[in-house]
Amino acid sequence: MEDFLLRGSYELTVSVLVGASAFLAAWTAGTLLTPLMKKLSWRWGAVDRPDGRLKCHQRPTATLGGIPLALSTLLGLAILLGISHGFPRGMIQAFTIDVSWGGLLVAGFIIVAQGVTDDWRQIKPRTKLVFQLLASSVLIGSGLLIHHIDFFGMFQLKLSGLAVPFTLFWLIGSCNAMNFIDGLDGLASGIGLIISLTLAGIGLATGHYGASIIALTLAGGLLAILLFNLKPAQIFLGDGGSQLIGLMLGALSIHILTNPGGHFLLPAAAALMSIPVIDVMLSIVRRYGQDQSPACGDRRHMHHCLQRIGLGGYGTMFTLWTLVALSAAMCVACVSARGSQAVLWCLSFAAMEFYLGVRIGCVDLQAISRRLSQPFRFGQSVGTGERMRREAEVVLLWETMKPLFEQMKLERAILTLEAMGADGRPMYETYQWESDQRDAARFVVNRWTRRFALGENEKRMATLRLEAAEKMRRDEKHINWLLNQLRHNMEQARLRQTGTTAARESQNENETPVSAAG
Repeated sequence: MEDFLLRGSYELTVSVLVGASAFLAAWTAGTLLTPLMKKLSWRWGAVDRPDGRLKCHQRPTATLGGIPLALSTLLGLAILLGISHGFPRGMIQAFTIDVSWGGLLVAGFIIVAQGVTDDWRQIKPRTKLVFQLLASSVLIGSGLLIHHIDFFGMFQLKLSGLAVPFTLFWLIGSCNAMNFIDGLDGLASGIGLIISLTLAGIGLATGHYGASIIALTLAGGLLAILLFNLKPAQIFLGDGGSQLIGLMLGALSIHILTNPGGHFLLPAAAALMSIPVIDVMLSIVRRYGQDQSPACGDRRHMHHCLQRIGLGGYGTMFTLWTLVALSAAMCVACVSARGSQAVLWCLSFAAMEFYLGVRIGCVDLQAISRRLSQPFRFGQSVGTGERMRREAEVVLLWETMKPLFEQMKLERAILTLEAMGADGRPMYETYQWESDQRDAARFVVNRWTRRFALGENEKRMATLRLEAAEKMRRDEKHINWLLNQLRHNMEQARLRQTGTTAARESQNENETPVSAAG
C-alpha cells in the first residue's frame, strides 16, 4: 500500500511538472505566433469588418486566431509525447488517454479547417454541422464514447444504442456553445481558459494525468490568445478558434469526468459548461419565438443584454467570467456530491442561471407565448411563406444591383433591411457584396451611408452602406439615381413575384378535375 501511494505521488509530481512545461510551451508559442498570424490575416483578406448590426466592433480585425491556438496546443502535445518516451514503461501509462493522439489531432484539424474557411469565405450552417459531425465521428471512432451516465450516485443510466447519438450531441453541442458565446472581445478565450484549468485540476486529482496535461496545454494557448483578444482585440478567435475550444473541452470533459467505473458524471459536466449551454438554449428559444432559424444571428445573447443594461465591455466580460468560475466550483462539488441534496443544489444553480438570462432580456416570454398560441401548419410555420416571398424579392434585388456597384468601382456594399417582429422588436436582414478585385490591404478612404424607404407606400426601411478605396463622387444626382434604381428593382421583383403567384392561382382555377368513373 505504501509503495502504491509513493508511486501515485511520484506520478502526480511528474504530471504537474510536465503539465507546467506544456503550459509554458503553448503560451510561448501562442505569444510568438499570434502577431504573425495577425499580419497574415490582413495579407490574405481574412478580416472581420463591422457592419453596425451584428458586428459592432470599432475597427476591422483579423480573424484567424484559431490557427495559432491550434499550433500552440499541438506544440504542447508534442512536448508531452516526447517527454513520455523518456519514462519507463510503467510511467508511460500515467500519460495515456482513451482518445488516441491521431483521432484528437484529426478531429481538431477538421474543425479548424472548417472554421478558418468560414472566417475566410462564409459557409452555410448546414455545412458547418456536417464538418462537426465528421470531427465528432472521428473522436468516437478513436474510442471516445459515453456508455453510462451517473446521476449523483443515486442511479446510473446505461445508454446502449444511444451511446453514439448522445456522444455526438455532447461534442457538437460543446462546439456550438463556445461558438455562440464568442461575441465579445476576450469572452470566449477567457471562458475556455477557466474551464480548461478546472478540468486540468480535476484530472490531476482523479488520476487522469494525460488528459489533464492536454487541458493545461490548451490553457497555455488560450492565455496567449487572450492577451491579444482583450478589448480592443487585435485578433479574433474566429469560428476556427471557438469551435476548436468547444471540441477539445467536450472531449476532455468526457474523459476527465468519467469515474473509474466508466460512468460519465453528466451533472458535473453540465455545471461546468452551463453558461455557454444556457446561452445556446436561450438563443434557440428566443429565435423560435421570433419564427427564426436557430442559426440566425442576433444581438440578444447574454453578453449583449448585459451591455444593454449598462455594463461596459470589461464589466460584461468579468461578470460572465465570474459566473463561469462559480460554475466551475459547482462542477468540482458535483464530482464527489451524492444524494438528493446535491440534486437540489445543482438544479437550483441551473435555475438561477436560466432566470438571470431571462431577467436581463435574452428571451421574451410574451413572444414565446404568442408563438405557442399560433396554429401549427404542417410543412411551414405561420409567417414562413410571407417571409420566403420577401427573401426572394431581396435576393433578386441584390443580384440586380451588383452590376451597379461594379460601375461605381466600389470595394464593398452592405444593405440592411429593417422590419418589426411579432414581439414589437426590430428585426434586421443584412446582404453584403464585395468586389472581386478588392484588396484587403487597401485602405478604405470613403464611406457613405443612407437610410431610406424601399417604396413610396412601403413601411419597411433600408440602410445602404457603400465603401470605396477611391474617393466617391459627391454628385447628389448620382446618389439619387442609385436609390431610384434600388426602389425600381424592388418594385419589379415584387411584380414578378406577384405575377408568378397569380399565374399559378389562375392555372389551378382553370384545371378541371377528372372523375374516376368505374
